[in-house]
Amino acid sequence: MTHHPQRHAALRVEVLERRDQPAVVAPNAIPFGAMSGAVPDVSLIDPATTAVVGRVRAYEDTFAGGVRAAVGDLNGDGAPEVVTGPGPGGGPRVVVVDGATGLPVASFLAYEPSFAGGVDVAVGDLDGDGRPEIITGAGNGGGPLVKVFDVLVDPVTQQVTGAAQRDAFFAYEEAFRGGVFVAAGDLDGDGRAEMVLGTGVGGGPRVRAVRGTPDHAEVLNIFAYEDTSRHGVRVAAGDLDGDGRTEVVTGTGSGSGPRVRLLSGLDGSELASFFAFDPATRTGVTVGVTAGQVVAWPTVATDTPVRRFDLGGARLGEAVVPFDPIRTPLVDAAQQTLAGNEVDALLARAAAASASSDAIIAVVDRNGRILGVRVEGRVAAEVTTTPEGLVFAVDGAVSKARTGAFFGNNQAPLTSRTVQFISQSTITEREVNSNPSVTDPNSTVRGPGFVAPVGIAGHFPPGIAFTPQVDLFGIEHTNRDGTYHVGPDRIKGTADDVRLAERFNADPAFVPAGQSLAPPDSYGFETRLARGAQNRGVATLPGGVPVFKNGQVVGGVGVFFPGRTGFATEENSALSTTYNPALPDRSLEAEWVAVAAVGGYATQTPVGPLGGVPLPFGFGLPFGRIDLVGITLDIVGPGGPFGGLDAVLAVGNAVGRGSPADGTNRPVAAGPDGLPNTADDVLLRAGAPVPEGWLVRPHDGVGVTRAEVEAAIANGLAEATLTRAAIRLPLGSRTRMVFAVTDLTGEVVGLYRMPDATVFSIDVAVAKARNVTYYADPAKLQPADQVPGLPAGVAFTNRTFRYLSLPHFPEGIDGAPPGPFSQLLDGGADPLFARTVGAPLPASAYRSVLGYDAFNPGTNFRDPTNVLNQNGVVFFPGSAPLYRGSLIGGLGVSGDGVDQDDVVTAGGAVGFDVPPTVLRADQVFVAGVRLPYQKFNRNPQG
Repeated sequence: MTHHPQRHAALRVEVLERRDQPAVVAPNAIPFGAMSGAVPDVSLIDPATTAVVGRVRAYEDTFAGGVRAAVGDLNGDGAPEVVTGPGPGGGPRVVVVDGATGLPVASFLAYEPSFAGGVDVAVGDLDGDGRPEIITGAGNGGGPLVKVFDVLVDPVTQQVTGAAQRDAFFAYEEAFRGGVFVAAGDLDGDGRAEMVLGTGVGGGPRVRAVRGTPDHAEVLNIFAYEDTSRHGVRVAAGDLDGDGRTEVVTGTGSGSGPRVRLLSGLDGSELASFFAFDPATRTGVTVGVTAGQVVAWPTVATDTPVRRFDLGGARLGEAVVPFDPIRTPLVDAAQQTLAGNEVDALLARAAAASASSDAIIAVVDRNGRILGVRVEGRVAAEVTTTPEGLVFAVDGAVSKARTGAFFGNNQAPLTSRTVQFISQSTITEREVNSNPSVTDPNSTVRGPGFVAPVGIAGHFPPGIAFTPQVDLFGIEHTNRDGTYHVGPDRIKGTADDVRLAERFNADPAFVPAGQSLAPPDSYGFETRLARGAQNRGVATLPGGVPVFKNGQVVGGVGVFFPGRTGFATEENSALSTTYNPALPDRSLEAEWVAVAAVGGYATQTPVGPLGGVPLPFGFGLPFGRIDLVGITLDIVGPGGPFGGLDAVLAVGNAVGRGSPADGTNRPVAAGPDGLPNTADDVLLRAGAPVPEGWLVRPHDGVGVTRAEVEAAIANGLAEATLTRAAIRLPLGSRTRMVFAVTDLTGEVVGLYRMPDATVFSIDVAVAKARNVTYYADPAKLQPADQVPGLPAGVAFTNRTFRYLSLPHFPEGIDGAPPGPFSQLLDGGADPLFARTVGAPLPASAYRSVLGYDAFNPGTNFRDPTNVLNQNGVVFFPGSAPLYRGSLIGGLGVSGDGVDQDDVVTAGGAVGFDVPPTVLRADQVFVAGVRLPYQKFNRNPQG
């Protein structure tokens, strides 16, 4: 874990009504520390009105671990100071803000500089001398170490200047690593405060109170909640009834219902118990006491209601502190977009990058909207003479362009080659040499038409026997939805297709204004050349690269050589088992053309004017090396960052240069008349930004409540801000994720995209949530989707689906048979090379889970219920079914690495665990092999 011992330098104070003067902290101000993922402010709340009257920022703006805060008059001037401790991820630096001036006056390290588990803070006069001490508790990952610090005050200025450690002890067993929460209050009215201690996550909800004497004499030791709970317990202390003695207030930790208990400080007997928020939520609750009132707020990062209660639990007031997410340069700056003239320049540069003249070039924005298409002059007539042939071939280029746009992020230029490298999907020749717009289910030509290399793959590093599968298995199957959705016949392009009001059939009432998502429609639908055409999914052949403008991904360029059929095997890629070494690898040429068009690597090998067409200002790929589990990934060309670049440049030298005027720009959208091939057709379009934040607002669904949706996503957000990303630079960057919750019918009841989260992840997160909900429902699960020998209703995740779909079962064992979900069991393909054997099979012959999904886009296994709430199956991790005793829905997470997806999913699903009455995947065996449920990095935050 990175530690940041100097993260106090940016401290500042803001008075909301008087922005030109520093705040003065009111005597009874409620200090509300920001949650993980939010800007590290402490909001100062008026206890009489619950209004936010000021803010303090004690750590640098980009610190995302949250803040813990306490107030107390440390120097006796009548104005309480604010004392802050960082949440997880920061160094253990405690900062003191002067209450009279609102300025930082002191800071100190409470624990070893390398400790990054967070620091809880409290203020209390432990020795009765009239000057409070600062009390700290180590956060998660450290032993439950409590420290006491004397406050140092300048005798002349009376300002706090620092702190000196007086005492240190373990509140619980030293081996416990869940941390400890701290508070202070005079429980017995003797003029000296006791320390009130609560266990962190993972421990029983034990509350202790000890004196500040050297022997730490214990005056209270109770379980605040059921002793089986492992969510931790937040603590506060204050005089609620005015008798001069302090009461103890407890709140449940994240993952449990927000129950508050008021306890006698003398014997721990209960004075009151109530839920601060909806009992069905699993947000937990943080508590405080001020001016004789209990203050409570959820423990998760969201727009946070802060509520005040009296001694009996009656609510006195409420205010909402907005969740202000961390924003960083490039990742979170205002989104750049492509202009129409820039699209035209990219098309012209691509045409000029090679002397060959048989390519199709597509440019899309980051949403995947088609902005420009160039068909070069010598593309085969078999492709261009019919609308259906042209649409199919152009969709090949569009799929590559979308891969570049969907997988690139502002911190890494992932390409279609990279995606193939980290997917290693099993793709048969029958799946590639097919067309998804053929509607006859018994046709031997109907199929997904994947733009991918043929092969069984299944190893990482690629081609190395007895190595495991890598992240994105089956990625080619994703992002195949559209404006029109398949109807009951489950075939796109037939009369029962249904036009969706919003992507994923989301309820328009919950889609915020301006947040509608653009579906990845086929070129045929966009231009009206073939309204029922189906897109070709995510491309994993080289030739798709992101477009960077001023350091941001703004779209993608795809270059495709369709040959005479439009099948991806026409490119003769060396990555495919269909490769003929006597012929050129056209996918490598496609990669050169795409890289040259976008300007090459801006700092390493910039590509200047092509055919006299200059590179638009600010364009060019960032250069960097990305490793996954110690393996350097291919980004441009085969052989890592340098060998691959050399290979692509060599191809560029070999193919010569062409003309920027080669070919013609084809329409990308029908004009106002809605008809193809008319004078008002649109030839070039400008790009648009990708919506972020809430794409579908949380709301009640069938089985799941709005509060539960908010809790799952907010918990996941908090985890995402702490988790190290796998595909971002520089190393150590945190993840950016998409979160989806669906109800028991598959309706999207909450969808959230973090800034700069990969766009492919929107479709993937929704599908994951739907997949696990269907599969965990024994009333819906169809026999054809079941694993033989397992009962219906076992809780699976998408990691489980992947494991069952691999070409070898168990995973990575060469010579082992295919998994029970693998399309290799459908026949018609060589099990070693995935080449077609005998006559091609009809589409209807593919009945395996993986095969059925490939040939039937827009379905959720064979879920017989609402087909409109289906968008394919995902075969890689990042999901969990959600339970409240029984199944209530599903959570899908996607972003920066599938193991990271699992880590963040687990954080989001806290409190919604699989109940003991339901079997989990990792509790069952298939052919003697235990199935996986989730897997976590050894040090996910490191």
